[in-house]
Amino acid sequence: YLADKCDPDGPITANLIGKIEQGVNTWPRGPRREAFKAVLGVQTNSEIGLRNRRRRARFSGRDAATSSSFVDDLAANVGDATNWYRDLSDAVAVLIQMCAHDLSRRSFLRAAPLVGAALVSVERDWLLSLVNQTVEQTTDDGVSPAVAATYKMIEMLDEMDNRFGGGHARLAGVSYLSETVLPRLAQTPDGPERTALLTAAAQLTSNTGWMSYDCGGFGLGQMYMTQAVRLCAETGEKVLAGQIFAGLSHLAVAAGKPAEALNLAEVGLATAAHASSPLGTMRLHAMRARAHAALQDRTKAARALHDAEKAIDSNGGQDDTTRCVRHLDHAYLTAEMAHCFSAVGDYENAERHAQLAAKRTAGRGRRRALSLTVLATARIEGQGRDLEGALDAATQALDQMRQVSSGRSVAAVRAFQQRLTPYRDEPAVQRFNAEASTVITAANSLNDLVRDQ
Repeated sequence: YLADKCDPDGPITANLIGKIEQGVNTWPRGPRREAFKAVLGVQTNSEIGLRNRRRRARFSGRDAATSSSFVDDLAANVGDATNWYRDLSDAVAVLIQMCAHDLSRRSFLRAAPLVGAALVSVERDWLLSLVNQTVEQTTDDGVSPAVAATYKMIEMLDEMDNRFGGGHARLAGVSYLSETVLPRLAQTPDGPERTALLTAAAQLTSNTGWMSYDCGGFGLGQMYMTQAVRLCAETGEKVLAGQIFAGLSHLAVAAGKPAEALNLAEVGLATAAHASSPLGTMRLHAMRARAHAALQDRTKAARALHDAEKAIDSNGGQDDTTRCVRHLDHAYLTAEMAHCFSAVGDYENAERHAQLAAKRTAGRGRRRALSLTVLATARIEGQGRDLEGALDAATQALDQMRQVSSGRSVAAVRAFQQRLTPYRDEPAVQRFNAEASTVITAANSLNDLVRDQ
């Protein structure tokens, strides 16, 4: 079993088996726990006597989670956070560990890179859970005050993220997840309220992953999103799971893995086929277009964008009431189209769509800053080589970034600055670069993943 999985620790020895049988080692590494369960035909760790003695039964407090031995354990096994756990208690335990170390600013966790192989694993395990799923998807009807309060906090954090960037809301999200939602989940007995709370926890975990990615933490974002998908499998929440795959696809493109991004978008679309969410489907087609554009396949990118347009038009003016897609609209799709056109070198269409997207996203700071950067790029790279127009759009992006803390926005401005290299002796370019340096320094000071390095 482990040979097929390419276990990095090599073969299991008689010495290890002896220690497990004697109770000396009660918690081998994640891949080996999964191997024991698969070979012995059980579903949970507890069935074969495996238990983590370093955490409390259902919830580990901050003090326990930040002890030196606990830190050493996760530091040695940071890849465990990208694993899929069949036992829900294992998934929640890993999530608790992640939050604790994230809040205590552990560099080994925050600097973790994107793990390409783990993306394949989460795709496979989610699709298997989809085939075998017997849980009915929940609705928002009649949620308890505790669940309603959780969603209210999610909405507030999401609004802060959209308007001001992940740097303004990320740590608040991690803290609320760690100190309120996960403990509440541990204290809630099985039943409708626990199922609803699991769905809320999945959305908050996913949002935390997205904000971590927005701050530049690619590996950390992947970890949170992976565990969010696992929570969705427990509740049968397909629309949210599809959106998490969209987020992972977006992340993979940014990390330079467009082929993996395409697979993630396709898995999201396969999931969407089991749910009814035109807006969610639209975003997944847009992510498919992003991946094709990054692969320089103009024809397939254009086809995917056309599918995205058909999906949003099929909404028929009706509100898609699913919480995780309410922010998606025509302005979002226009911005995605601008990005795709720019990626394949169609700067005329990129300029037209970016200009329209910037006008439509006045209340969403990060999205507008990114659209203005795409507009600036289209002007400097287009046939007219409009340096003045490009600098005007880029300066507007800087003005927007004075209120935004977003690693993606910073990366976009820096990429634009690279395109200014042939014009570096121009006084206007020198003034822009000086202003950009000031704005980027200020933005990074609000981004904990950059500031605390």
